Amino acid sequence: MLQQRFACRGRPSQQTRPFLPNAGAFAPHPSRAASQTLAEPVLHSGDVYEQLAHAAGATVATAVGTTQLGRGLIVSRDINSSRQPLVSVPVQNALVIADDPVGSISIYSDRAHRRWQEVNGELPQLLLEFLQGDARWDIRMAAWLLYVKQMAAQPGSLPLWQAYLGLLPQEQDMCCLLNYSRAEAAELQLPGLVAEAAVQADWAAYLHGKYLHYKSGSLAPLRLSGSLAESLWAISMVRSRTFSEDMAGECLTLMVPYADLANHSFDNNSTFCMARDAKSFQLQSLRPLAAGEELTISYGATKPNAECLRDYGFVVPGNPCDRVHFTRSGEASSSSSSSSSSSSSSIDEEDPLPRLNPVSLLLALSFTGALSDGDIQPQQHASPLTAEQQLRLARRRSALLSMPIASPPAAASGRNSSSSSSSSGGGLFGWMDAATQPWTPAGRPNAEPLTAKQVPQERAAVQQLQQLLLQQLVRLPTSAALDEELLQQAAEIAASSSSSSSGSKTTGGGSSSNFSVPIAAGELPLLDQATPPQQQQQQWRASAAGHASSTAAASAAADAAAVAASPRLQTAVRARLEQKLLLREAVGVLIVYDEFLARDF
Repeated sequence: MLQQRFACRGRPSQQTRPFLPNAGAFAPHPSRAASQTLAEPVLHSGDVYEQLAHAAGATVATAVGTTQLGRGLIVSRDINSSRQPLVSVPVQNALVIADDPVGSISIYSDRAHRRWQEVNGELPQLLLEFLQGDARWDIRMAAWLLYVKQMAAQPGSLPLWQAYLGLLPQEQDMCCLLNYSRAEAAELQLPGLVAEAAVQADWAAYLHGKYLHYKSGSLAPLRLSGSLAESLWAISMVRSRTFSEDMAGECLTLMVPYADLANHSFDNNSTFCMARDAKSFQLQSLRPLAAGEELTISYGATKPNAECLRDYGFVVPGNPCDRVHFTRSGEASSSSSSSSSSSSSSIDEEDPLPRLNPVSLLLALSFTGALSDGDIQPQQHASPLTAEQQLRLARRRSALLSMPIASPPAAASGRNSSSSSSSSGGGLFGWMDAATQPWTPAGRPNAEPLTAKQVPQERAAVQQLQQLLLQQLVRLPTSAALDEELLQQAAEIAASSSSSSSGSKTTGGGSSSNFSVPIAAGELPLLDQATPPQQQQQQWRASAAGHASSTAAASAAADAAAVAASPRLQTAVRARLEQKLLLREAVGVLIVYDEFLARDF
């Protein structure tokens, strides 16, 4: 769900989304005092997106075109300042519900329902009561969308909903986890994603049976959905395309035609909000923009790829919120949280991970900052980096932030380090313990690099962590090299087919693998020169070969033709490949660090 609070909407059509790097920071919400000057409303023309904007009564300073991120909104004129409306859609031409109309206020949403009915016709009483009831926001919005789909199919229906429904992707093109069948989910390979896909699919099937099915659902008299696929379509549209906004304490969910064409970026140049007069929903600039620049918003500043795939059906190469997870079982888990530094690293309290020195680790990898704060940046390079180098650098940063690091120096000052953050210390009101600590976070001594005496223990810790990551790679049915080759072959098949023009992009050739983890040379180590110790590498290659042969028959075994024909299989291969590349980068980080310790001490 598109949220200012948590997340944002997904793509219009996931199969056309290129596999390109994205990085950056979440921009703040703009002021409501933005200028209301807009470009002239789009005129009716032969372009389907201009027709949609016209039917929605939208006033826009954008056009729809092809960008690096796929299909998106392109600024049509220079925007000289921030807080300028780029797209404005009247609220009566959007679907608006309150997130909690029973337990909270629903003043604005009730008014929006009345205004919508004035323009679009009266809603059935059963549906209106459901929209204002206590069911979850997503199933309520899905029911409304299915009703609008019915309405748009009727002769003489309003052009807006005919145009909007005609441009939405089909269910077979949606790649949210809830859309995956069991066989398709097997191609995700990562146990966490496979399990989550099953949970999401079961949840959607439950909603279909309880509410939407034309025979068994509580909304059966409306005959909204005749099949599970139809319900999956509606739920995935709502999951991936809705916005969330707060109006005077009333949390709203909105589905806004045309505005939902905006693509995601972690370095977004625009945001979304209600207009100051609350009569329209807007996309507003966060900085000056040049004509021809793509308008981007944030779908969520802290979403790792596991959540992007779950909610929107895509993965972001080099996602700055991704982390590797160290597990004793060796299972490769997807990044399900975006914690800073090491909170996603520990295995359990009884058998903790070995922890690394954060100062020496950053020094070895040519990064600056504080791992304990999750704030690190690579050192400047003399020459500009290529796109591939930037992508690897983003993964390296994520790998570093995943590493378990030693406790801050405050723990060595003669107290329990956890007590300083406790609110139940000594004193009459339980505040004295915290108030009398010798160091505040701002005044805490700086972390110190390793001494020569500490190096043997540090190298042993590095080896242990490296083994845990290698075990994860071994247990995956295919290597990164095979996944890259599969995507390349699928792209060639798609390119040669007259029925498919988009194809799929890959992140490189087939030269890399899960067990070729090179070490870097020069200013920016790119892990493309050396390999792990020969004996160790042979050991892991042998284990991988045995595992691959034993699981080949049991795996889903998607071939290139199947991948080329299925957006979901393409996305599954990209998702598992991205995690393998991150795991491999993390192994490389540890190799570089170990060589640094051996060389400099």
